[in-house]
This record gives sequence, structure tokens and C-alpha cells, in this order.
Amino acid sequence: MFKKLREMDRNKLKPRLKKIFIGIVIFFVVFTLVGFFALPPILKSLLTKKLSEALHREVTIKQIKFNPYALSVTAKGFLVKDRGTSETFVSFDEIYLNIQSLSALRRALILREVKLTHPVIKVTHRQDMSFNFSDLLEKKEPKPSEREKPKEKSTPLRFSINNIRIENGNIDFLDEPKQTTHTVRELNIGIPSLSNIPSYVERYVQPAFSAKINGTPYTLQGKTKPFADSLETSLDIHINDLDIPYYLAYVPMKMNFKIVSAYLDTQAKISFIETKDKKSSLTIEGMVSLKKIVIDDSRNKPLLRLPQFDISIAPSEPISKIFHLTKVSIQSPELGIGRDEKGDLNIQSLFPEKLA
Repeated sequence: MFKKLREMDRNKLKPRLKKIFIGIVIFFVVFTLVGFFALPPILKSLLTKKLSEALHREVTIKQIKFNPYALSVTAKGFLVKDRGTSETFVSFDEIYLNIQSLSALRRALILREVKLTHPVIKVTHRQDMSFNFSDLLEKKEPKPSEREKPKEKSTPLRFSINNIRIENGNIDFLDEPKQTTHTVRELNIGIPSLSNIPSYVERYVQPAFSAKINGTPYTLQGKTKPFADSLETSLDIHINDLDIPYYLAYVPMKMNFKIVSAYLDTQAKISFIETKDKKSSLTIEGMVSLKKIVIDDSRNKPLLRLPQFDISIAPSEPISKIFHLTKVSIQSPELGIGRDEKGDLNIQSLFPEKLA
């Protein structure tokens, strides 16, 4: 009797299992076809249209690939043309994004890996002192309907972007008023993580920066120590003979004095420690040297001559506003003080004016 009942139950169960199995197979077939073949052209069309409208520039994308099982997206042949021209504004050969499956559950954007290959950026400083991207920084006036609506408190986007790599990047900066061009070639950047939430994703990218800036090579090297309960990242910075006036010419703030000469040497170490139980901390230590400092006042008369200015920094935590200086050295300073017709001292130009 019991055997017959068991056989009847098994006979009823087999069709159900068969239907479940067929349903699972159909789901994965549809999931695969949509993910690999249907979704990429939809994303390509949507992104091309929306980005072109938002940037007011022609945007093209050659190919988009999506892997639904690895949750990865690859875009190839991305190009943004300069506004009103056929010249390139921004482009890259390929970008690869790998999304963590827990992103939706944590209500945050968590990327395991980001790789950008051969990005190209071309910036133009025009004769009217504007840039070819100035229109993107202009604030749009809200519509009348939007002004009446009360502003709702928006929560900031929670994100964790890990294993960031930028390979073989190029930047061209055309300065039309000064009739000169600055270039950055062979730009390579490695960043283990950028995040505003605690996220312990496996990180294998070492912090690094290397590039040829106007033909001069610059290199920053670092290291990462991943542990079960903490993550320590350090970056060694070595800069020699950085010509400060050469780059201060592009600072938008107007100065009442002229820096004729100043060079920067830096040998420093920056460490970032992230733990599960404690707050994150940023530590800086090393030596900063300013040398061959020559500053003139607004009348091109000598104001300050300083052959060497050294600061030695013991481990300090700028986030916690904790600073330790072990050495401050000033070598043979010369200060030229004078008064103008109004009775103002020329050294006052070294300090910012007080707000009324």
C-alpha cells in the first residue's frame, strides 16, 4: 500500500521537477541572450543620445559589451568632439567596469575594477580667457515650475571604486594667449580605492603615477598592504626642481607680486590606513624644500630673496589637524621693504587683503 502511494507521489513529482528544470533552462537562455546580445546595442544607443544632449557635443561609441554573469561592462571607441568642430575633446580606446554583485543590496555603487585605456583630453585656453569646456561649468537657471517646488533633501551617492587603472593617457593643453602648448604623455595612474563607504574588496592595484610632462618624466610609486582587518596604502613622492612660476601662470587668482623664480623639491610619504573597527587615518611625513626664491613687488623691485627654505615633517595627520614639524630652516633671507606714494608698504602685497 505504502509502495503504491510512494510511486504515485514520484509520478506526480517528476512532471513538476521537469517543468522547474525547463523553466530554469529557459530563464538562463533568455538571461544570456538579453545580456550578451540585446542589452549592449540598447545601452550604446541610449548613452550616445543622452551624453550628446547633456554635453552639447557629438558623442560616438563604437562598441559596448556586457557580461551578465561577471557583471562587467566594456565600452570601446568612445569619442566626444569639441563643440561646433570636428576636433577631439575627450576620447579613449576602452573602459572596463566590473560591478560587485552586492551593490544593489548595499544600495551603493561598488566597482571591483575600473580600467581606462589610452584616454585623450584636449583642452584649449582661448583668447577671450575662456576654455573649450567653460559651457559645461555654467549654472543652468531653474525653470519656473522647478523654483516653486520645495527642495527635497537628497542623500549623497554611496560608492566604492576599487582597482582603478589609467594606462597610456595623453593630455594636450593649448594656451592661445601665451601661444604655447603643454603636453602630458604616457600617463599611467594606479589607485587602489576611492570610496565614501567601508568596503573590503580585494585590491591588487598598487598606487602609482608616471607621466612625461612637457617632456620631463615624473614618477610616484606606492604600495598596498591588505590584511584581514585593515588596509594600509602608502605613496612615496619624489619631486626635483619643479618650476613653480611656470605653473602659477595658470592660477586664476590675481597676485599683487611676481614670483620670478622658485623651485620645489619634495621627498614625502603619504599613508592611508583603513580598518574595520577604527576610523580611517591619513599620515604625511617627509621633507619639503623651496629654493632659489625670487619675488618682486608690483613695481618689479626686489621684495624677497630666499636661497633655501626647508621644512621637515614628522608623521602628521592633516584630517585630524595634527601637525608635527621637526625642522624649519631658512637660509640667508633678504627682504626689501619700501613705501609707495600712498604710504603702503610693499610687503603688504605678500598677505591677502582683509575682507571689508
